[in-house]
Amino acid sequence: MDRRICALAWCAIVACLLSVSGCGWPGAQADGEPEEEAVAAAGEAAAVAPPAAAPAAPAPPSQLGIKVGDRFPLMKTVEQTLRQPSPQGLGISRSTLEMLLSITVEELRQPEPLRPEDDSHRGQKRLKVKYDRIRFAQELPGVPRVEYDSNAPAGPISPAARGFEGLKDNGFAFWLSSDNQFVELVGFDDFFNRCWKDVATEQRRQMFAAAASPPTEAIANFVDDSVGLLPAMMIREGDAWTRDRQISLPVPVRTSTKYTLRRLNSETAEIDVLGTIFPSPHAPQPAIGDVGLIIRGGQSFGSCLVDRRTGLPILSSVEQTLDMFVKAADGSEFEQQKTTVTTIKSFPETGSIRTASGEARELQIGH
Repeated sequence: MDRRICALAWCAIVACLLSVSGCGWPGAQADGEPEEEAVAAAGEAAAVAPPAAAPAAPAPPSQLGIKVGDRFPLMKTVEQTLRQPSPQGLGISRSTLEMLLSITVEELRQPEPLRPEDDSHRGQKRLKVKYDRIRFAQELPGVPRVEYDSNAPAGPISPAARGFEGLKDNGFAFWLSSDNQFVELVGFDDFFNRCWKDVATEQRRQMFAAAASPPTEAIANFVDDSVGLLPAMMIREGDAWTRDRQISLPVPVRTSTKYTLRRLNSETAEIDVLGTIFPSPHAPQPAIGDVGLIIRGGQSFGSCLVDRRTGLPILSSVEQTLDMFVKAADGSEFEQQKTTVTTIKSFPETGSIRTASGEARELQIGH
């Protein structure tokens, strides 16, 4: 296979599938079209009744331990591996994206002292997201290695890393309710424009619509889709729920992910993740440059430990595989398999947190 075709196909897949893994930009766009039968069937399992002998659910988390100024650094790593045939055998391409970001508690809304029962905002918290460092590396067969470090950029930035250039020292905020459900974004449009100020206005507008419609997609794409993962209603160990998403841009696919609550206490929740990716049945075949892509389907699995006080992930690891079919302009056709492993580690700067299995874990990080 021509090296240019191999590199172009890899770059196209990287650009397209970061959004599917919930960590890329421009990101995903929700669509209101009816879902195919497979997704609809999965959606019917949104509320699975708990086992008859399930223990009583722990009390709701206390937010007394959270105060304005608390800072929660997150290290998010996305490792991608693409496998496809080549004249020399199986070709393997890799990329690694590391994002160090901090989430700071900016405001806590207290109950109205005169009429607390009428205060719909009580318990809400505003969290500020700020990107502190971005590192990116890419290895393609027959192409020089690409490396980018936002703390020490060297020479001209490769097109493969240019999308991350505007993130450092940039950010936005969002409100979560008292039960850690998304309420609203704050300053996301300004954040987006600062990141891609050099992009043409019309293209930037399209990217913005893809990244923040609906607004919960902005959190999924620019932080993680585990933020506010627990449902608002009281749940017990063994309960399961399903979230369905349609991703229209840049590659149309549908995802259905089942979450199962394995362990729960007043501080943390341990959740298993099992998902399926479906091709969008009536969407036109996507093409990037002279490379056409056909999504066969895929799956994801992993686990996540969530802080019930903040709604933020503490530890998370999810692996996703996606099978694709590529049609190049020269008439060649070949299969590809993409594997994406997304891990998150949170390091609260003070104190410790007790996991649902009862272990007290120190999660401090130095400055």
